[in-house]
Amino acid sequence: MGTDDPKALLASREALWRAIGVSRRVIWTTHFACAVLAAGLVAQGIERWAAGRACENKVSVIEVPESGLPSRVLTSYDAWIPSDGVWIAAAREWIWLVRSRSTDVGTERHQVRQLAATTAQDLWLSVDAWRKEQAQSLSRASAEVEILEATIVDRAKPDRATAHVTWRERTLGENGPGAWTSQGGTITLAKSKPKTVEEVEKSPTGLLTVAFSHTVLPADAAVSQR
Repeated sequence: MGTDDPKALLASREALWRAIGVSRRVIWTTHFACAVLAAGLVAQGIERWAAGRACENKVSVIEVPESGLPSRVLTSYDAWIPSDGVWIAAAREWIWLVRSRSTDVGTERHQVRQLAATTAQDLWLSVDAWRKEQAQSLSRASAEVEILEATIVDRAKPDRATAHVTWRERTLGENGPGAWTSQGGTITLAKSKPKTVEEVEKSPTGLLTVAFSHTVLPADAAVSQR
């Protein structure tokens, strides 16, 4: 018959410990070690959370002039207003990530990760579908992209810019390169402050593409700028 007497329960536990050759002292030491381990895991979680918060509050920007010489301009991310050149560079890079394609699996995966890090979440599904459509048409070939021109067409807000980019692309298959196809697109980018170390590593500038549209241009628009 069962009993709820604490002393009887403790006595039965001690009898069981003795039967299996474990002393009461070992049991309490084990309990203490488990408690310390649990406290350590909680502390580690708090530390990671605090590190993320600290990163969010300490993101700064250093701008380097066209001369390439080191610059002493250091400002907080919130106060940073990207120049036209920064917006254009981000737009050019984004187009290259979307449309160029490598046959090397590792390179392709890295490229997709970089593209995802610089694309707004609500735009990602359509961009990913565009890439997959291209992959099906290329089969085992790669795609080469050459940016022809990129200009800023709108800067209504300090934290947002719209650029128009024209580029040409061609397939590179076993039988050599294919014909160039010219395309143009309008890209809207916006500042999105990195909040964690991981986000800073993926997209240091925090400039995300939030809107995009494109069209195929006439064949005579593919003029190389080399």
